[in-house]
Amino acid sequence: WQREPINSLIEEAILEAEERGIKVLSLGLLNQGGHNRNGELYIRRYPQLKVKVVDGSSLAVAVVLNSIPKGTTQVLLRGNLSKVASSIAFALCQMGIQVDIVQKDEHDQLQVRLGTDAGNNLVHSQSYAQKIWLVGDGLTKEEQLKASKGTLFIPFSQFPLKKSRKDCFYYNT
Repeated sequence: WQREPINSLIEEAILEAEERGIKVLSLGLLNQGGHNRNGELYIRRYPQLKVKVVDGSSLAVAVVLNSIPKGTTQVLLRGNLSKVASSIAFALCQMGIQVDIVQKDEHDQLQVRLGTDAGNNLVHSQSYAQKIWLVGDGLTKEEQLKASKGTLFIPFSQFPLKKSRKDCFYYNT
């Protein structure tokens, strides 16, 4: 029932951004894809737009990828398998970074989503020893306690991770 007023406000913001010469406009992580197909509705309606419209998921993926330290060759991906988690895994696999998944069912689901594009970089792992953890909703305190000292936790969910360790590092994205 609020879809049209919300879409109208978003459309207004896009046109104002275009008028002001803004280069990129993010619709935010809470933008619901079902309301406007992640911004595609506006891009089709105004094909001449110079402003790049990205949905919140694209922005979240970019922030997480840019938070990973240079030289990283392996990460642990843990949390609910969302569109953001899948996109992060896909991008990392394409970059040649090994993405470890500890839950067998989650590994299998992600393997189906990514297909052969993941190459050999999507791995079912029994280990929690990775120094970089990409975490979303669904990560438990017990799992955090399995991390090695000095592990860097980078969240891909919209809310920051509750810190359970004093000997690890927590990014806020």
